[in-house]
Amino acid sequence: MAINGDTLFERGDKVRIIDGPYRGFEALVDETLPQQGLMNVYVRLHGRLTRLELAYAQVRHL
Repeated sequence: MAINGDTLFERGDKVRIIDGPYRGFEALVDETLPQQGLMNVYVRLHGRLTRLELAYAQVRHL
């Protein structure tokens, strides 16, 4: 579980990437890393699920 401002992120949450090269993609939270301000998410790229590490500020809940 992790917090971005007033937003709580948990494993299984659906999010939209709002910054960076994957902006506009939907993703699924896999793991939160609160000490680093990061999370690991899965995004579908070219038909395959790919794991990415993103900063909390790069995503918003759907």
